[in-house]
Amino acid sequence: FIAHSVQLFGQGMPPNYSIIQNEKPSLPNKPKNKVKKNISDQLNSNSTQNWQPYQLWENGSAKLEPIYINDSTVVTAGDYSASLINLRTKKLIHNFTSLTWPIYSVDVSQDKKRVLTCSRYIINIYDLESGELRNIFVVSENDTDFTFAKFSPDGHNIVVSIMIGEIIVYNSFSKQEVNRKKLHNDVINWVTYNYDGTKIASAGRDNSVIIYDANSLNFITSLSSFSAPVTAVCFNKQGNLIAAGGVEGKVLIYNIENFSTFPPIPIANDYVNSINFNDADDILVVAGFGGPVN
Repeated sequence: FIAHSVQLFGQGMPPNYSIIQNEKPSLPNKPKNKVKKNISDQLNSNSTQNWQPYQLWENGSAKLEPIYINDSTVVTAGDYSASLINLRTKKLIHNFTSLTWPIYSVDVSQDKKRVLTCSRYIINIYDLESGELRNIFVVSENDTDFTFAKFSPDGHNIVVSIMIGEIIVYNSFSKQEVNRKKLHNDVINWVTYNYDGTKIASAGRDNSVIIYDANSLNFITSLSSFSAPVTAVCFNKQGNLIAAGGVEGKVLIYNIENFSTFPPIPIANDYVNSINFNDADDILVVAGFGGPVN
């Protein structure tokens, strides 16, 4: 991608956010099919002025957040398929079977052995190394469409959201339903575990973020500071903060230990498409739909 501007928000105490603004680079010419620079050279560059567009493949575009397996391979998804790509050679390693319906979410187990794709009626789990299909979850007749799915940190379970505002936990191997709960009043847009697997957060079209106990799915708290649908949510690594963004084009950060809220961070004129903390918990990366990466 080409970001016209990048803002990195440091985790300072509110309201004094530390903002690092890179100079706006001039737009490069349309990239050729041949890569101009090795990507490691680009990553070692001191200035974004020297970066060149890095095209993974000639046809199609990634629609979902890429998941890095190591420094040379990445899992990414387009409209109807997910792929394992070698970043350095631009070679397709595996294509995880084109689907009849668009992919809503993709995830990789923490041990980097399995890939999950969630589409409207089917969730597929593949072996990452061989590309073979290992498990299929089909939406039941009593449920509506799947909307999002994530592995638990230990990979034993997956948490799935469905159209009517319920979340369901399945055993990722046996496919047995472990638990389910309905707390949202509308469609759930995003669902995720915290990093020790003890909590689940869901973001909904009902303008709320709900926190659950991961084992019992009992309600812990609801974060309702949004006045429009919430489209993405994540925990920080330490587990004391939740960041969420939505249609309003702003991000709110909550301290879930004392239930305080940081001042809103305006992000883009369009809705928040994905959001994540870095491993050090001092930078939050936010992508707007069709807008900048902040």
